[in-house]
Amino acid sequence: PMVMGYKRGRMSQEDYTEEYYRLLAQRINTDRAAELRRWGNRNGNAITFLCYCKNGSFCHTHLAVQWLCEHYPNLFEDGRQAQEVPQP
Repeated sequence: PMVMGYKRGRMSQEDYTEEYYRLLAQRINTDRAAELRRWGNRNGNAITFLCYCKNGSFCHTHLAVQWLCEHYPNLFEDGRQAQEVPQP
C-alpha cells in the first residue's frame, strides 16, 4: 500500500519516508543490524543495496541506507558518491 500510494500520488515523499522509517524501526533492532554487519564482513566487508529505481530518484533503498547509518553508525557507513544520493 505504501509503494502504490506513493506511485499513484496519494502519499508524499515525506509521508512515505516517515512510514518507511517506522517499519525499519519495528523490524531492525541492534541484534539484527549486527547480524547484517557480520554477514557483510564474511562477504567482502561490504553490503550492497540494489534497486531498480532510476539513479537520483526518490527510493526506499536510499532511505534504508540513510536510516542504517544514522541509527547504527558503529556498524554501517555510507559508501555512495554524493551525486548518487537524491536530494529531497
